Formats: sequence, structure tokens, C-alpha cells
Amino acid sequence: MSTIKLDLNALGKLYPDGWNDKSGKAAKFDSEDSEYRTYQPEAAKSNDGSIQLTVQEDHIRGGATDDHVELKVTYGPDGTMETVSMDWTAGSGGYQIPDWAITLTADAVAVSVDLIVDLLSEGAAIELDPEIAKVASKIVETVGKAYNFFSKTIVNWSDDGGRLNFIAVANHNLNKLVYCVRPETYKAPPTHVVYSSDAFEKAMGHHFNDKDDMAMEYESNDSNYRTWKLDDSPLYGGAGLYLSTKVDHIRGSHKDDHIIVMVGYNAAGKPIQGQAAVQMKNEDSIVTEVITQSSSGSVNIASAVANAVKSQLKKSYGESNSGRQNIPHIIEKNINAMNSSVAVKDNK
Repeated sequence: MSTIKLDLNALGKLYPDGWNDKSGKAAKFDSEDSEYRTYQPEAAKSNDGSIQLTVQEDHIRGGATDDHVELKVTYGPDGTMETVSMDWTAGSGGYQIPDWAITLTADAVAVSVDLIVDLLSEGAAIELDPEIAKVASKIVETVGKAYNFFSKTIVNWSDDGGRLNFIAVANHNLNKLVYCVRPETYKAPPTHVVYSSDAFEKAMGHHFNDKDDMAMEYESNDSNYRTWKLDDSPLYGGAGLYLSTKVDHIRGSHKDDHIIVMVGYNAAGKPIQGQAAVQMKNEDSIVTEVITQSSSGSVNIASAVANAVKSQLKKSYGESNSGRQNIPHIIEKNINAMNSSVAVKDNK
């Protein structure tokens, strides 16, 4: 890679209302019934020519202290993405979480990244540029590991769903940032992968006509659920995209269960990675491992994520048993609808 440039205008366009907050220095937006803020990146150059981009992120919690994530991405002198770190500072409640980082030049990570490179091009009409595939693969590896790391702690905190969803938001922010950090020689690929909300509604058999048209409610197995409008972010160089949503298991007078699902797609619009976190009040939480497509394409991501959740369910949850035992089916239903909502388009 050559010298890199950050396209702030392109980055701003990836947020619903652009740089609309803090005198144009931040993007404030809603996601899954919660409010967030992402600040413009700050760049620092080291003596050896390395560049570190730092992004501050807020989960805005109204009357309570905000949660914060500090994202750092380091590029070497030659423009190669080398490390990613996320530091989480919880708001009120005394919660603590270790800092997290991944060294993308480590041998073990490099092997995993090489496997993902092949998955990104599988089924695509046009083979990805090797440099684009390498960067995108690093993001896929990072998102999977970061989501899994933070979920295992945050899913146990008291929450209305906004904290748990901050995991997906932070990973989308990483994906958006890297998408807009480009070498001077960067050329837009001939195709890109897109998400259609209409196609998702059609696949689900319901419309986003609840909660000010931000969610859909539906019944399944005599229980009620709510899926919030999806978030999406493009993978570097048109190599795919990420989708995420929050699903509520509606429990009447009891606190709802919250499910966060995140799925990655390749350049052909096919799912290559998925995971889920399930939060249930006064019950053990559930976090799946990172489920990645095999080189033979034999993994059904929707059913694999659903089965990973099912394997961790208790045998009985009292009066909420029926609705909770049905959560794997709901996860599979939502991921299948996600799959139906992704398509490849020309960049013309």
C-alpha cells in the first residue's frame, strides 16, 4: 500500500445525518432504540512514519453517565493496517472491562486472515483486488473477535439493550472508519454490496411500522418479539458489508430479553460470519463463538448461530420458557431475512 488518506466527507455520509453534532465534529444518531455519538477521527504520526487514528464514541444514556469507547487503528509507514484496539469505559454502575487489542501482523492472526481472504471472493463475479481483500479480511477477523470479547462481559451488566447494542455500533464504527482510509492509488471497485430494508421486511413478512416506524412486532410460537431497523456498514473496497439488529423478546410486565445479532457478508453478498449475544434478566447470558463460513461453503450461518444459542439454553425458564426456547428460531428467522436483503450492484 502507498500513503493513506482519510476521507472525512465519505465517512460522514455513512452516518444518518452526517457530522451533525458538536459543531460539526461528531455524528449523533439513533440505533436500535438507543442514542450514540461518534467523533471525527484524530490522527497522530510517529517518528517512524506510523499513523494512529483515534475515534471517541459515546452511548448517550440520558440521566445516567454515558458509556464510552475509544477506538484506535494504527497503520505502518507503508500504509499497512497493523493494530486495532478498543477501550471501554462504562458509565454509572461501577462496571469494569479490560482493554482489548489485536495485532494484525501476528502469525496466528495472519493465518486466520488468509483464510478469510478466500471467503470474501467466493462466488463474486469479479475477483477482489488482493490488497482490498487483505484489508477487508483483517476487519472481518477484528470484528468477530472484538464482538465476542466485549459481549461476554457487557451481556451481564444491567441494561435496556443500548449497552449491548453499543458492541455492534462500535464494530460498525471501525468498519466505517477503515472503509474511508484509502491509499492515494485507491480506485473504486466495479461492484458493491448493498442492504435493502424493503427486502428484509418482505422476507420477515412484517413491516417496520412500530415504535415510530423504527421496529416491527410479530408473534411466533405464542410469544411476541420486536426487531429493530438494521444497521449496516460497507466493508473496505466493496468487499462486502456488515448488518446488525436488536431483537426484543417482549415479556409484558417483565423486563424484555435482548438479542444482538451481527452478520458479515462477502463480495457476492453471501454470509461469511455471524454471532449473537442474548441477555435475559436474572438468568445466565448467552454469547456464541464467532461462526465463520468454511472454505467449502458448507456452514449455514443462520442455523449455526441459532444452534449455538440453543445449546446454551436452560431446560426451563418458568413462565417465560416458551418464548425463550423459541429465541433460536427467531435468530435464524432474522438472519435468513438479512441474507435475503443483501444484493450486489454495479458502481455505475
